[in-house]
Amino acid sequence: MLIGRRDERERITALLDQARGGRSRALVLRGEAGIGKTELLRYAATRADGMTVVSAAGIEAEAELEYSGLFELCRPLLRHLAGLTDFQAAALRGALGLAPAPDNDRFVVGAATLELLAAASEERPLLVRVDDLQWLDQASAQAVRFAARRLAADRVAFVVAVRDGDGAAFDTAGFEELRLGGLDEPDARELLTRAAGRDIAAGTARRLHRETGGNPLALVELVDLLPPDRLDTGAPGAPVPVGERIRAAFASRVATLDPDVRRAALVVAAATDDRIEVVGKALTCAGLGIDVLELAESAGLVGVTDGRVRFRHPLMRAAVYESAAAADRRTAHHSLAQATAADTDPERRTWHLSQAALGPDESVAAALAETAERAQARTGHVAAAVALERAARLTPDETTRVHRFTAAAGAARAGGDTARALRLADEALTIAVDGGHRGALLLLKGRIGMRANPSHAYDVLLAAADAATGTDRSTAAHALCDAAMADMWLGAMRRGLTDARRARELAPTDGGSTDIAADYSLGRLLFAAGRPDEGRPVLRRALDNLRRDPGTADPHLAQTSIVLAVLEREDEATATAERATALARGRHPVALALALGTLMHVHTWAGRFTPAVVAGSEAVALLRDLGYGNSVAGTLVQLAKIDAMRGRADTCLAMLAEAESLEGFHNNLPMRAEAEFARGQLALALGRIPAAVDRFTAVAADLHAAGWYDRDVSPEPELVEIHAMGGDLDRARRAYDRWLEYGARPSPRWGAALSARCAGLLADEDGYEAEFRRALALHETLPDAYALARTRLSFGERLRRGGRKLAAREQLRRAHEIFDRLEAGPWAERARRELRATGEKIRRATAGAGDQLTPQELQIAQQVAEGRTNKEVAAALFLSPKTIEFHLGRVFRKLDIGSRAELIRRMATDATPG
Repeated sequence: MLIGRRDERERITALLDQARGGRSRALVLRGEAGIGKTELLRYAATRADGMTVVSAAGIEAEAELEYSGLFELCRPLLRHLAGLTDFQAAALRGALGLAPAPDNDRFVVGAATLELLAAASEERPLLVRVDDLQWLDQASAQAVRFAARRLAADRVAFVVAVRDGDGAAFDTAGFEELRLGGLDEPDARELLTRAAGRDIAAGTARRLHRETGGNPLALVELVDLLPPDRLDTGAPGAPVPVGERIRAAFASRVATLDPDVRRAALVVAAATDDRIEVVGKALTCAGLGIDVLELAESAGLVGVTDGRVRFRHPLMRAAVYESAAAADRRTAHHSLAQATAADTDPERRTWHLSQAALGPDESVAAALAETAERAQARTGHVAAAVALERAARLTPDETTRVHRFTAAAGAARAGGDTARALRLADEALTIAVDGGHRGALLLLKGRIGMRANPSHAYDVLLAAADAATGTDRSTAAHALCDAAMADMWLGAMRRGLTDARRARELAPTDGGSTDIAADYSLGRLLFAAGRPDEGRPVLRRALDNLRRDPGTADPHLAQTSIVLAVLEREDEATATAERATALARGRHPVALALALGTLMHVHTWAGRFTPAVVAGSEAVALLRDLGYGNSVAGTLVQLAKIDAMRGRADTCLAMLAEAESLEGFHNNLPMRAEAEFARGQLALALGRIPAAVDRFTAVAADLHAAGWYDRDVSPEPELVEIHAMGGDLDRARRAYDRWLEYGARPSPRWGAALSARCAGLLADEDGYEAEFRRALALHETLPDAYALARTRLSFGERLRRGGRKLAAREQLRRAHEIFDRLEAGPWAERARRELRATGEKIRRATAGAGDQLTPQELQIAQQVAEGRTNKEVAAALFLSPKTIEFHLGRVFRKLDIGSRAELIRRMATDATPG
């Protein structure tokens, strides 16, 4: 029976009630060891009337066995696999070892887990419990986290427990949090009395409560650990141990037990499979009888329930294992290896053999390497890293040992454990002599550090290139390509070009991945350095190779789209980004997030704001749910720029503030410049001209000092307009000259249209119309609706000031129509004011779907309007059918429609350019 915890119980009961009603929620219980997290998890199960309860518990010894925790959760639900899409079912079966694993990224399993939980909750509401999340294997924890964050309108409740200080590796952002403190004094006295089986003096209870902080486990253990006189009289004593010191107290208790009981307890503590038949066989191998478990149970160490042997508390297990001599631990693992079948459970058997090894042993090391290979096939990269690390330590041959340490570091990086990857790379570097090995390790370290500190990463990458140049030219070339990209972020354009050219010299010209990387980095650097005539043939060659090699076509679709956009082949860029997005939907969450980011960029370049926001918002949400927080900043800045052009101050500034708080933002010159440019755009849209001038001038100074050329952050056309409209033609002309030098060169077609607009603003009364007409003709060859509308607005304003009201109306009316479609309110209002000044009144347009729906609702509406079922939309967006149904209901209410047919008609009406 749970004592106290009234508020906590009410919180859990409310969470379960909401889940039964169709609102999925996730709660994390946090607190120190022994504070009562497990008891509250048990309470949740007792209150889960009418719900299916699935549970898993992290076990320290199993923390590196990939998907062991997920298997425990999913085992009762496996019959629902038939309700999943074929792709997701195959991914989950492969991860759980039920079938061969397809080649997927590790987050596909999270999407499949989401589908399984959603399918099971259709039959009955579901409670998912995870105890000791800090010890759950990372692959399982990632899958649970992904599902919990993206289930919204489903009958699923998540309650997970994390020990304070141990759960940092498992990001629970997006979970509700309940932090547990100690029991209050009356509840502590009741617990002491129940544990002792007799009344405890009030003074004693008060002091023990103070000394333990009300920690329930510490209080219960006192009954056995303290002498009777302290319980009866409350005699003073030393402060009671809590947390780690409880573990020491457990160890003291273990030390007094019969040696055979201690040996049996150690076998149980070392086991990664707690089934009684496995533990019993291991005890037999250790020369012990199964009856010794009864003695361990009588001593209060373990309990046998449902055919499984478990310790009373995880701290007891840790105390037994850690207090044992190293030789005794090796003996226990050897017994467990003998008891584990090599054909049905090779991973566990190999792991126990590795723990039993006294020194280098190639046979065990090779078996661990095979285990790692199987783990990686199931996307268990962190488990593979652990196995490879242990294999390396058991490897006698030094060259093979370096190779295995290198592979372990790569697997850790693939699994998102960058701290482990860096540690392993550093350890391998201490023994690596071969230049190729050293280059590969330094390349790995440089790539990990690129976003956090590109300046330091640059030095590491350059060292990688130097180390590998003589033995592995491909590795050296890749290192230099990455170094050149770091230079772009840092604004060191001259150095970047040098590195990119050196990479091109080292790379083969065989059309392979190194060849493509060299052309891509050199072409991008040339364009960014204002030398597009040199960069264009380089990027064209990269594009040809990207499209020629069927083995690299799909993975490089996003890169292909970027190249096409830089080459101003916007329609092809959009089609390629859409293809990349379509291929990733419902299959590869990471690839989808990257493809959506690219799609957002090409839509923005084309002035298609609503689809850009839809794609970018989905990318941000997905990246957050995947735990890729450091990849969010660039997307947020791009979304903020769209809101700036639309004049939406609150959301624009909020997104910029979030981006600036993320790792890597301040070390990225183009990102910082784009954020400042967005603030200038916002000020301009809202008519705050002095602020706009300050922002644009600062951006121009930073970019010019770095020698950076970029159409996305070229403030000169804005300064030309501001100064020309304000009558300061000298400053306007200086800005125009700088534009011709810096901004127009990387994008000739787009730059030519803006150049003609600037010329129209600067021309005298006899020449401005011809320049504006030329600008409009150039705009007609481009898809950028926003730039076109800005040119029409400037032309119309100039015509109106010249007294040509009828001619002005045509331009202003068409500018107003485009701004309305783009939902650029301040700009539409400016066009409306100008039209009123010509004598024409114009009503505000009726809001389209893009005005009324959130980006997620609009994404769902578009998918449904294309004829997909709720289940198909759910699979495409990595959501559940119930969540789609919930959002679709809101779409219908907002748009005041009642059927899918009406939605299709409405979306078709709104699907106009922009």
